[in-house]
Amino acid sequence: MSNEWCVDIGMWAHSKAGLIRALKESDFRVSDWAKDMLGHDAFTVALEEYELELVLTTVADLGFKEGATFRKICDRAKARGLELCPAEVGAQLRRQYQDQPQGEGLLIAMERITDSDGCPDVFIVEHDGDGLWLRSIDGDPGDHWNPDDRWVFVRGK
Repeated sequence: MSNEWCVDIGMWAHSKAGLIRALKESDFRVSDWAKDMLGHDAFTVALEEYELELVLTTVADLGFKEGATFRKICDRAKARGLELCPAEVGAQLRRQYQDQPQGEGLLIAMERITDSDGCPDVFIVEHDGDGLWLRSIDGDPGDHWNPDDRWVFVRGK
């Protein structure tokens, strides 16, 4: 995948239930924690379709050669004209990125959604030996991320 691409938002019945149903009816795998996030009130979907320009960047590309916290990563990305993704991007990217190379994991830079255990999580779109996944991962603002971790942001307007 190149460092920039587009994703369609608000597809599949323009509802949260429609998007969740589309994920269930596909060959994609959704972790229990990601299902928990999808069901949370903070997870919403657009009522109308539109396209977002996404940008893929590593922590090192943002200038953190030794890694950085989630908060610093987001602050630096915002200073460079990038924005956090709507939470829907995780699910839509999983649906639309069917040729994801095995071994690739893309962290979705988004407002964190608190899971049922009280942990603030973000989505990760991943392809591993078990298939194409939508998972969640701890998005605590103080957690340290490695220089080669890959984050997805939205190109600012």
